[in-house]
Amino acid sequence: MTMEENLEYMLGSLDNYTNQVINRLVKNLVTNGVATEKEAEQGEKVYIGDKLSKKQGLRHCLSISSLAVQSVEKWEFEKNYKYSFFLTQENFSEKKLKKLIENEKVKLYDDLKGYEPLYVVAERPTVRFYEDNLYLKFLIKLKATDTEGNQSKCRYPIIVIIYSKSDIIEVRFDSMGSMYYRDKFRYVYETIAWLRNNLETNIKLLDLRDVAYFIRENGKDNRVVLAAQDMRMANGGKATVDVGNDDTNVLPFIGELKVLLEEYKEEFDKAPIIKDALEEFIYNKENLSDFPWIKFRFEDRDIEVKITFDYGKRKISLLQHYQSQLVKNVGKERMDYVTSYLLKVRNNIKELSDNNEGNK
Repeated sequence: MTMEENLEYMLGSLDNYTNQVINRLVKNLVTNGVATEKEAEQGEKVYIGDKLSKKQGLRHCLSISSLAVQSVEKWEFEKNYKYSFFLTQENFSEKKLKKLIENEKVKLYDDLKGYEPLYVVAERPTVRFYEDNLYLKFLIKLKATDTEGNQSKCRYPIIVIIYSKSDIIEVRFDSMGSMYYRDKFRYVYETIAWLRNNLETNIKLLDLRDVAYFIRENGKDNRVVLAAQDMRMANGGKATVDVGNDDTNVLPFIGELKVLLEEYKEEFDKAPIIKDALEEFIYNKENLSDFPWIKFRFEDRDIEVKITFDYGKRKISLLQHYQSQLVKNVGKERMDYVTSYLLKVRNNIKELSDNNEGNK
């Protein structure tokens, strides 16, 4: 693939970026001394102050500066993605990584000469290290032609994070325009297949049900609250309940029944038959129902995450990260925060289980 063709796909991707992302990328270029909006600095830097919009300035900068292209390439490792899920692995090591590099199945980003290569399938990822964690980037080139003959091109990154101090692998990716492929998870499944074929370790999908149910009951201690849930009840009934914008964070109906039982505890204690009937009703709805998805709100960080269980043909526990309009939240910090919390909860559940086994 020529550098000119590679650039075509990068420029085509700009149409998929939000204004917040465009502003972030331009800010990165200015901060790193690649571009400038000051006329006095043109010559030593790419001048974009005369462009009608940030997007035009970014397009101009990418078209003439390899440093600008590299800035976007690095940002793809660090950006906030819409979706993620977790895998577990048993014994991956740096020794195996070196073997992959020697066999040219993986390329160190810092050793690349020229732009990152793009592929039509998930293969030959580039790799960088962040805080000792291994970040693999699979780059897919997407091309489509609409009914009027107009052609669209874009690059589609998928990030795989292998955590050095855990058995967890995280996969991060964005949604894909329907024009490119009907099966939007095709390349995600290809990525899982590549990991299984090349990491030489037992890889399994991580089911997040226990983690989600634990957070639903105990997350308030860390200001992580239930925002909404979809219920499939034992009697065949269906319901989706949402807290909405109420500051009380009480789910409609069942949550309100719990509040009533607490507020009028003395009165209900005098009517034990009614109290027992209500408590049994709440228990049945909460514990005998199936929950296809649950959404949580991280109140300290203005983050909302939806977890869908058994998603797609691979039955993935899929996380959907709701986007913030704040420019400061377009980086990977939001996803890192959610991942750290979920894995801490997973470890807590394991410790509680081990302690219970030890006490038997």
